Amino acid sequence: MSPYSIHHSYNLGFILVSQPLTTENYPPWRRSMRIALSVKNKVRFINGSLPAPPISQTINYSSWMRNNQLVILWILNSVSKEISTSIMFTDSAQIISDNLKDRYQHSNMTQIFQIHIEIVNLNQNKIQMYEQIMNFLMGLNDLFSTTRGQILLMDPLLAINRVISLVSQEEKPKAILIDH
Repeated sequence: MSPYSIHHSYNLGFILVSQPLTTENYPPWRRSMRIALSVKNKVRFINGSLPAPPISQTINYSSWMRNNQLVILWILNSVSKEISTSIMFTDSAQIISDNLKDRYQHSNMTQIFQIHIEIVNLNQNKIQMYEQIMNFLMGLNDLFSTTRGQILLMDPLLAINRVISLVSQEEKPKAILIDH
């Protein structure tokens, strides 16, 4: 299928993505737009792989320009009002795409930092859980060595409340043996 073909169902008010681009949602918006443009065989107008032919090639240039304008219109319909005013007068879908990428695909160091804190806390919580389990198991007397061994062989290791429950279940029969 030619990238210049325009299906009769493409209308001027067509919205390609469900969520318009805002300053907060560039990565998912970009992914959605690229998928939608790819399905319509128009992604080449934003990725630079289909540059404008020379104006002297009137028919090719006219077809390219019509498709380029269609993609620009789709982009304008898929961004917030504030963003659309800043790209309205750009004549190339590729330049618009590049400008949006430069503006909104920045690494948000605050979010990245917060994610790292959460990962460290998650790891620390796991380590604390393992330490609690190990301390509990080391505190058991030798009567529970079989139970201790079985618990240590479990993968993944059980939560501390489950470990205590298993040991408690074993404790009742062993207490009867000790009493007799």
